[in-house]
Amino acid sequence: MQLAVDVSEPKIIGISGPTKAGKTTLASGIARKICGSDRKLPPQFGRDRVERFLGGRGSCISVVGQDSYFKGGERNWELPEAIDHSWVLQTLRDERSDRLSDLIIFEGFKAYWDEEVVRELDLILWIRVNEETSKKRRMRNKSVTHEVWNDMWHHHGNYEKHWVKLLGRHVIGDHEAGSAAPEDEEKCVTLDGEQPAETVLKQALDVLLKRGMLRVETDETDSTEPPKRTIRTAASRSRSRSRGRQPSASSPLLDAHERCANPSCWFRASPETGNGGYCCRKCHWRHATGFKSGKAHNKECAKIEASSTAPLAAAVAPAEDYVSQEAAAARIIDATAADVTSSQQAIPTEDHTSAATGVSVPVADSMTSISIHFQRKLCCANPNCPFLASSDPLQGGYCCSKCYWRALAPRGSKGAKRHNAGCAKAYPETPGTARAPPDPPEEAKLYGPLPAGDQSIGIADTATANSAGIAGPSVDDALASERSAGQLVEMVARGRIKDRDVVTTQQRRHVGLYESALKAFFSGKYSECIASAEMLLDEKDDVPAKRLVEAAGRLKAQGTDPRRPNLTAL
Repeated sequence: MQLAVDVSEPKIIGISGPTKAGKTTLASGIARKICGSDRKLPPQFGRDRVERFLGGRGSCISVVGQDSYFKGGERNWELPEAIDHSWVLQTLRDERSDRLSDLIIFEGFKAYWDEEVVRELDLILWIRVNEETSKKRRMRNKSVTHEVWNDMWHHHGNYEKHWVKLLGRHVIGDHEAGSAAPEDEEKCVTLDGEQPAETVLKQALDVLLKRGMLRVETDETDSTEPPKRTIRTAASRSRSRSRGRQPSASSPLLDAHERCANPSCWFRASPETGNGGYCCRKCHWRHATGFKSGKAHNKECAKIEASSTAPLAAAVAPAEDYVSQEAAAARIIDATAADVTSSQQAIPTEDHTSAATGVSVPVADSMTSISIHFQRKLCCANPNCPFLASSDPLQGGYCCSKCYWRALAPRGSKGAKRHNAGCAKAYPETPGTARAPPDPPEEAKLYGPLPAGDQSIGIADTATANSAGIAGPSVDDALASERSAGQLVEMVARGRIKDRDVVTTQQRRHVGLYESALKAFFSGKYSECIASAEMLLDEKDDVPAKRLVEAAGRLKAQGTDPRRPNLTAL
């Protein structure tokens, strides 16, 4: 049974209950059941407290854990005052307004304490567990003293009474409360946490199906199609020999395969369910975490390949240039046309005639489509980096993981400006060296030229200029004449001048507006980008701001969002 989200706008589901009731297990279980895998998107521009599960058909589920929103300082963590509820509320509202995810799951042991947070929830799930079961599970995983346990359960009882009174509904134990409003009755559902985790998950999914948030999708296949055989690979045949059973012979039917879920890996997916559609656990781990950009694979990745050496498909070359959507699609389809199987789900889009095969081939794999989408990125999302963005969707629009980390690091972590050979991962043909990419189109020239002292270099020529030793203007020269906000932002980013050197109120305001517009542009919030840039243009004729408005307007008209994995627009 394949489940799919059936909502016109993002819905927020709340999950709460006593300690060890299975809140986190249920939240991740719902996400994995809907998405069909453990694949996750990278943190979005520093908001690393939200897990986003990526589905094979473009769906995305966000999981917000309340444990990530504790206030700093020493305090009693069992008290609701230890949680920054305003931060939680802002996160939920941002997730809903961004429309990145189809479902947002919010779980926590005090999830229903704040009234404003409860108003944001479209469905309230309460996992009911008695004190004995909760204590047994707690002591099994993380033992605490009886005094600490009694204090924990006392605070939990107060929390139950609070949220039941808040909702005005009699749902837990023998607590008394007033009459419930009809909308509250529709929102509240109690699950039996005494049951196994699989049973609780089934209860929750049934509720979502009943409420119309999910639907069951059935694959329409020809009744004359032969039944699918279990995939048997070199690894499974080896296990059969070790257990004294006669292994099945290799054949085209038995060796039918799907590609590893990591776009950077060219081996077939492992038939073991624990590998989540990847060739091996190490490949899964590297892809999910971004470690080594998910591209470094050792012998483990070849363990299911009979030859143990040859990859199963041609490598998808990274973009050598800033390419159009059609060119990027053609490049990937030509490289993977032979590997498109009937098991892959097609995404609604126009067919493309492959230049290599002359056959009309649909863009069939959702991960491939995401790679196509990210190859449309103009340049690395770190404005200090001169390289192209990686086509790997889990790099989040950056050239590599190190560049991503440095761009989000606090000011002073190597200045967030120094990049080593790790940034050259986008150019495997020249490993260990750094070079400037080709000239970007107008969309990438967001900063405008620097003053004459920098010979009017653009952002893509940073490495060339630095290697040539071109000296930038002094602080006095930079501020003596009228500079555009884009020039000031780039000069601050390159370390030519300091933030404190932008002394006038008007300059600070212009720089702030331009930085806000630029951040919104790379976040995919094109309307917000245009609004900030137009506020700047109302006060000053700023050429980079005009370019930014034009670029955001074009992308907005195309209906594209560089962060959203649901690429039906393609």
